[in-house]
Amino acid sequence: MNQPPTELASLERPPTPTCDSYFPNSLGNRITWKPSVFKNRKKDEILRLIWSLRNAARAYASVDRALGHRLHVSAGDAHALEIIFERVGVGPTKLARALGIGTAACTELIDRLQADGHVFRRHDHFDRRRISLHLSLPTHRVMLETRSHLRGRLGAFATLLTARERAAAGRYLDAAARVWRTFEQMEKHRDGAMLFPTKNRRDETT
Repeated sequence: MNQPPTELASLERPPTPTCDSYFPNSLGNRITWKPSVFKNRKKDEILRLIWSLRNAARAYASVDRALGHRLHVSAGDAHALEIIFERVGVGPTKLARALGIGTAACTELIDRLQADGHVFRRHDHFDRRRISLHLSLPTHRVMLETRSHLRGRLGAFATLLTARERAAAGRYLDAAARVWRTFEQMEKHRDGAMLFPTKNRRDETT
């Protein structure tokens, strides 16, 4: 009989926060909960959920680092490979947009990944100007193995939840993703002079 992952014990019996409680972040550092957090139970539960979400988001960055180590590329390049894996046939322009970089920088990235044997370009049969990006077979195999492993581990945690709890968790995570994307768009259109007025004044005097 297969034994469940050892991490499941922490999900079955989550710690009850107290004024002396702490929760490790993705780097293993202790995050101490301030007494002001415990004014009421609902607020405490919400803040605890937000902390868990933030730690999960930061911990996911370790996946890119692990992939980069296995494929002998940087974590940033591994993230680009993940996007190409998820969005089959994505073009350079959409890849640049997903990575938040310029087209010139994205072209250099693609050239580098192609030279290392991770990706290849394919021209459209009807429009030769259109280019789609695809993973090489060895890199694609690594991506499949990684996804299968992570899906199995995360799926084991999901089995401990009821259908209603899984639905609620999915709604919350989807909402969090929308909040992050909206925040990114807001910051892109925000006036930098309003954010750093002191720095701008100092630049004008030099």
